[in-house]
Amino acid sequence: MSLIDTVRLAAEALRRERFARRAVGELAALREDAAAWEDYLGEAESSAVGDGVG
Repeated sequence: MSLIDTVRLAAEALRRERFARRAVGELAALREDAAAWEDYLGEAESSAVGDGVG
């Protein structure tokens, strides 16, 4: 593997980690507001796509 490939992989891993941390932080903030959390859960339920499992 070349140095460029290694740098690309590291940059992608960093991008994914930052995305995940941001998502976790936003969900944590949303959970602190009970009304907003209930709205979120309602939207998630109404927009869920069935996968046919279970």
